[in-house]
Amino acid sequence: MEMSQLKTGHTVTAFDDEIAAIAVAINAMSKTACSALESALGALINGDTELGQKLIEQDDVLDEQEAELEKNVMRCIALRAPVADDLRYLVMAIRIGAMLERSGDHAKKIAKRVRQAPGADVAPLMRKLEEMNSLASSMLVQSVDCFNRGEAALAVVVRDRDVRLNALFDEFTVMVTRAMRANESFVDDGVKYLFIAKQLERVGDYAKIIAGSVHYIVTGLHLDD
Repeated sequence: MEMSQLKTGHTVTAFDDEIAAIAVAINAMSKTACSALESALGALINGDTELGQKLIEQDDVLDEQEAELEKNVMRCIALRAPVADDLRYLVMAIRIGAMLERSGDHAKKIAKRVRQAPGADVAPLMRKLEEMNSLASSMLVQSVDCFNRGEAALAVVVRDRDVRLNALFDEFTVMVTRAMRANESFVDDGVKYLFIAKQLERVGDYAKIIAGSVHYIVTGLHLDD
């Protein structure tokens, strides 16, 4: 069970327990979101429409996790009347939960595009999407690990990895654009693949936002500052 090192040692032990429960909830959301992303892209590549539909239906799980997290954070704020670092931590916990929930939404959007399995002629595109998905998911995990450890330096690493993800998105866009110009019948599929790549690029943005939130909690400074 993951425990954040950001906030511990309060005079009221129950407050520490509530903080720990919030950290556990964030880690659970991270696992749900990353699993959804991995499964959604797998369903797309394999043309697994049954799995795609299942993922669409399971999106409610992450929504419920976020709602529960927000409820517990607001309850903690109401009961403990936190100030300074404690209040900043709780407000950022809500923000982190929102980023994880939105990541799950993007997995759902990918799942909605699952039809038949792509042909062999688009294998290079699928490999590039897999590379993007792997990087985006690992960034999400790393951003929550940054939260668990309370290390500002890890936030900088996530920010720098987002530069690489953006570059992969640009490379993918060039590949799809060339394919569309060479074959007009590929235009519809090309648009779909660009849409999917954009979902993964956005997940990287959310990971960066989470890391930036942790950086702010630890240092009081925004990451880009």
